Amino acid sequence: MSKPNVPSTVVITALTAFLGGGLAGAIFNYYVNRPKPTILLYTVSTTTIAAAESAGFIPDLHVELGQESIKSLYVHTIDLAVARGPFVPQLDVALTFQAKPHIYGTNLQPPSPLHSIVCSGEPEFMKCKLSPISTEFAPYRISVATDTSDPPKPVIAADNVRLLSAQDVANSNRGLSSVLKDPEKWVLVIGTLAYLWAIGRLVKRIGRRSVVVGKVLSGDGNPVEGAQVEVLVESPGKMDRILTTDALGDFVIGLRKQAFFSARIRVSHPQFPAAEFHTNSAIIVCKLSGGEDVARPR
Repeated sequence: MSKPNVPSTVVITALTAFLGGGLAGAIFNYYVNRPKPTILLYTVSTTTIAAAESAGFIPDLHVELGQESIKSLYVHTIDLAVARGPFVPQLDVALTFQAKPHIYGTNLQPPSPLHSIVCSGEPEFMKCKLSPISTEFAPYRISVATDTSDPPKPVIAADNVRLLSAQDVANSNRGLSSVLKDPEKWVLVIGTLAYLWAIGRLVKRIGRRSVVVGKVLSGDGNPVEGAQVEVLVESPGKMDRILTTDALGDFVIGLRKQAFFSARIRVSHPQFPAAEFHTNSAIIVCKLSGGEDVARPR
């Protein structure tokens, strides 16, 4: 049983969506359902029938077309095949020449009787209409006989179709160059790493944030409003905050209680002596007395 061929970019995006939640899921959904172009590959081969360079040492060599003697004759064969992508109803392809060759004849071979290929010649290019385009059939083949050895180059202008040379694709798929030459993979990998880095930083910051909850009371047990509380957290993460108690004498810092908590607390108020102490509890009740400092963490 053959193993399923899943692109690495899909695997990376799926893992990001699984680890990252809603935003990453939206990215994965866009990546999977994004518009995909049709990739059309082409190959060009040239066959020499007669070359002017051969006339010097083969005097009797000549090619005639009707009553015309031809010194140079080359047949260029262009194959166009769909590598992948969605169905395209119709596509215009131009075969451009470097010079203005004399075109002696053309031979057009569609993949099947259900396909159509029609070409018209111009001094510097040929324009061909192909329909339809899909991955389910053999290549379109266009053969052109000219008096120049320079092969034509296919050119298209379509938003949903990319035309690539089969040789260039083969070269780009070797080693690291296949990744470096694919901008889509670059964007996906960099975006995934940046997203995971941001999530890791957020988790790390939340994990290192401590909570300190306390109440400041007077000697007779009444809340002390406006007392300044100075908190210097020593463990698990450094934090230095100064805040003021509310009308109930309460103060709150952070998000959640931490294990291995350690802090130094200083409470001051104009009407009471300052209280300063060390605590291993993040829930603190400090009672200020007019005559002496009473500061007990509970």
